[in-house]
Amino acid sequence: MNVFTDHPASAGETYREHAWFAFRFGVRCFAAGIMVFIHAVLPFLFKTGASSQVRKLYAMLEESGRNNRVG
Repeated sequence: MNVFTDHPASAGETYREHAWFAFRFGVRCFAAGIMVFIHAVLPFLFKTGASSQVRKLYAMLEESGRNNRVG
């Protein structure tokens, strides 16, 4: 068993494909989090930014077929 390829293979991906998807997903999560913190202090900014990012994240999962395989 290879700890670097077992999980990506179970998701039907190579290590590189899985890493790239996870990186992009993580960047979007990070951006949404920053927006939420800014919105908490300055509520007139990013009124829909974080929720829009969450919808995009969900769409990424749906498109990739990962919605039942994340974890």
